Amino acid sequence: MLNIPLFKRTVRTNGRRWLCCTGFLVLLMLLAVGLYHPEKGGLFRWIPGTLAQALGIDGNASGLTEYLASCLFGFFYPAAALLYGGVTAERLMAEKVETGTMVYLLSAPSKRKTVAATQAYFLVMSLFAMFFCTGVAGGIIIALLCPGKLDITQYILLHIGGFCLELALAGIGFLASCAVNEGSRALALGLGVPGIFLALSMLANMGGILGILKYTTIFTLFQGADVLTGSLQICWKFPALAAVGFACIALGTRLFRVRDLPL
Repeated sequence: MLNIPLFKRTVRTNGRRWLCCTGFLVLLMLLAVGLYHPEKGGLFRWIPGTLAQALGIDGNASGLTEYLASCLFGFFYPAAALLYGGVTAERLMAEKVETGTMVYLLSAPSKRKTVAATQAYFLVMSLFAMFFCTGVAGGIIIALLCPGKLDITQYILLHIGGFCLELALAGIGFLASCAVNEGSRALALGLGVPGIFLALSMLANMGGILGILKYTTIFTLFQGADVLTGSLQICWKFPALAAVGFACIALGTRLFRVRDLPL
């Protein structure tokens, strides 16, 4: 059960951050598509080769879909949404405990489970809305600037995979926010752990002996190459990412229900 007044308030207080992040992702899409050229490369062609490899950017992408999968979904989309998920998760729970706002929420006829479920629902739905709106806006941009050059199925799957990845990362942030009382510690854990995963993924992209690091990061479960090649591995990788996210949210909710709060 959700606390509707709390949900509405959460939307109002976090709406600006959501708009800024979503707008940034749409702007990246606009720039990437607007500067796309099959022979000359695209938006990030100025990035040195070694750095581009670490970021997962393929300068030799053969088509628009491959180009978008490489230059946007390889690093920039996940990194931007990671920041949104980590910061928002901290604001939803730990910050309210630290500032005393949680006292007023729990003094009303609302159980801890209801408060946590409402905040978690906002986090999940805001991420879904972010990728949905970005996907629709991007589709419109591509239809206007590069008609007929996009593989719609792969484009949709890239957004689904991106959402599942961010759900897993935001779930980690929500778990941290429910487990500690200090906002700074929650933010450090909620951004630090996903940040380590991202750094490990970048090192794994370098190849060679560093390639073994791909087994240490959940970013491996979302690879644009799996979508582009039609690999059936996405049938378990994407659900696995979503399961990590929901499991972290469920564990965080349980911890919040049973632990002592400085109220």
